[in-house]
Amino acid sequence: MQPRNPVHALHDPIVEAIPALRAFARSLARDPAEADDLVQETLTKAIARIDQFQPGTRLRSWLFTILRNTFYTRYGKMSREGRGTPTACPPCPGRLRPRNGRPSCARC
Repeated sequence: MQPRNPVHALHDPIVEAIPALRAFARSLARDPAEADDLVQETLTKAIARIDQFQPGTRLRSWLFTILRNTFYTRYGKMSREGRGTPTACPPCPGRLRPRNGRPSCARC
């Protein structure tokens, strides 16, 4: 008999933790779509690193830690890169408005 795959052994507890993960993600991200993305990324990371989970420890705590760290990494990166995308200056196609919203040319 082959040993059971760790992902299969933890399937039910992981699935049971999803609603709590979603609630925690929504409290962090405030946007439901972003929260769902955080949960999906958390589950992907957890499954990829299931061999790092130490049996006898709390799976929910491990999943919440992954989610929190993913949130910090994602939003730290966003703050370093800046938010929003520049929009084209309507009368001057091809020119971009700076992030401060002021016109980038004399005609605007």
